[in-house]
Order: sequence, then C-alpha cells, then structure tokens
Amino acid sequence: MLPPDPPAPATRDDGFDFAPVSRCDPLAIEQFAATVWPAAADRTDVLAKWWMTTGADAATAAIDRSTGAIAGLCVGVPSDWLIGGRLVAAASICNWFVSPAYMGRGLGKALVRSFGDRAPFLNAFSVSPAAIDNFRKLGWIGPFRSQLLLFPLPALRGWRRPRPTAIKLHAYRAERNIVPTGLAEALDRIDREKPPGVVRRRRAADDLRRHLSYLPSRAFDIHVVSIDDAPIGYFALRPADHHAGRRYRQARLHYVSDLVLNRADHQTVRQVLGAIAAAPSVRRAGAILLCTTDQAIVAAAASSGWLTDRSPLIGPALGRKAPLYMKGDGFKQGDPDGLDLQLTFFDSDVDLNI
Repeated sequence: MLPPDPPAPATRDDGFDFAPVSRCDPLAIEQFAATVWPAAADRTDVLAKWWMTTGADAATAAIDRSTGAIAGLCVGVPSDWLIGGRLVAAASICNWFVSPAYMGRGLGKALVRSFGDRAPFLNAFSVSPAAIDNFRKLGWIGPFRSQLLLFPLPALRGWRRPRPTAIKLHAYRAERNIVPTGLAEALDRIDREKPPGVVRRRRAADDLRRHLSYLPSRAFDIHVVSIDDAPIGYFALRPADHHAGRRYRQARLHYVSDLVLNRADHQTVRQVLGAIAAAPSVRRAGAILLCTTDQAIVAAAASSGWLTDRSPLIGPALGRKAPLYMKGDGFKQGDPDGLDLQLTFFDSDVDLNI
C-alpha cells in the first residue's frame, strides 16, 4: 500500500482567513491559548504579551473559516528600512504557533508569508534550531550569529574605562510613547545622516514612539552622543525590570537596548563604550549586556574591558547565548550572505521580552 500523500500547504484559499489578532474574538483567542499552552501559567504569560495587549497589529491569526477557531498565530515586529535610497517596509518574525489539530499543513509558513504582503523585507532575530529549519524551507538564508558583549561590575572596574574626550552626552528619559523634543530632533538628524552603505532600520523619533507604545510601562535612559555639537549616535539603557526573568533581576543586569553610531572609527567607539559603562544609571548594575552585529563595536569592546566570546571562562557561554538571526525575502538579496544588517536588541521583540 502506498503511503498517504502529505497534507497540502495551507493557503488563504484552503478555508483560512488571515487577520490581526486584535480583531479576533476574545473567546477564540482564549480557546486557542488553552489548546497551545495547556499549562495555566504559560497561558497567562502568553495572553499578557505585548502583542496581545497593545493592539499593535504585530500578530496575525489564521482563522478557520468554517468554525471561527484560531488555527495559528504569527508575530512580526514592523519596521522601516532605507535600502538603496528606497524606504521599504519590513518585519522581524518573532514567534509562530499552530494549534495541534492543524499541524503538518504548512500553516505556520503560510502565516510567515502573509507578512510579505505588507512587509516585503523579512528577518528573524533570536531564532531556535527548530525555527531555523522552518525558515530554510521558506528559502531564507542563515543562521548568522550576533555578538553578546558583557561589562561586569561597572562600579568596580572604572579604572578599565577609557575616558571620553571628543564626545559629549545629553541624557533623556523616554517612556510610554513620549519622546522629549530635544531627543526627537537628535534622532531625526542621526537617522537622516546615516552613512551610505549602512543597512539598519529607521530610528527616527516616530520609530522610537512606536517601540515605546508596545510596552508603555518600560522606561529607557537614552544618551545622545555628539562630536562638535553634532549628534552622531545614541545608546539606550534600561534595567531588568519586572517583565524580565527573576534571575536577571537578581543579577541587577542592565541592557544596552540599542546602540547606533554614524561614526565607527575605533577611538570614537571605544569612547562611547566607556561612556556606557560610566553612565549614572548603571552604577549599581551587576553587569551590562549589549548585543550587536557591528564588528567595529565588537573590536572596540574587546580592547576596552568588555567581555566577548573570546574572553577566558565566560567567553564560550557568551558565544552560545548570542542570538542567531535569519534573512528572508528582501534581506537575502546581494552576495551569498545577503545584506549586512546592523542589529541590536531593539530590532526584534527581544527588547520587549527580557
């Protein structure tokens, strides 16, 4: 007897409607959550996620047209990128979930593809081995490895910090969707003056407001970096708050949520990394954690007291924990490795989850 044919991949013509989760029946969401996350604690945690509570339309649901049941769910953080002189819409795919009754039909992949209608450039940051296999089946390339950089006990290691000389800092507090006027003007200018050839998402004031709106209770200390009174970049700091895991709170871990520089010479980057370690908000930190794909930052960090994946003892652990990322439609263009993306925690939901 011949084995049965595999199930055909799901499409929108297979009896499913695709819609933002914010427009779904709350009872259907509850039923889907109970099916996918039977444990009450897991279900409660998922239903409290930013993409469930803010109406951000970052999550798309596949709805069984015949029953109204939610069959699958996919989350993608929206963003805009200036690539080749053209502003393009993108999404960073964070999670996808399929109800057990609908598994094996390619529904998860169909959900990912659905983002391409409004975001022709796709990537995924901090992906698991299982997700890597599924993204490869979609024709994505990777995985590529980011770099985790750690600065332990900044208050005790001040003698290792290079002293900033040429750079000046202006500190702001950003929370909810409020961006102070001075910060907004600096962000817009930094974004306009992005060096040619650098591939990173837009980080103008409106982009920060959107990011802040996803988790209104979270505040960021943002430091604008200037040389000769001209802003050339910024870094964003925050502690591990009540949204983070208990062990991160106990370790008094502070995150560099974002680090953007329009000048990447070694001396300037070293000075900025020293300024991060000397920032008032991290004086009581157990450690500072930074994630980047920018090799200029990695090289400067290695020579200015930060621990990298090549450091003794802790280096291998940093290498294992460093988020992997994949490049999908749009971003996989160009040479065999696709576009050289500058990514930080800010570029996916990692900054919203940890």
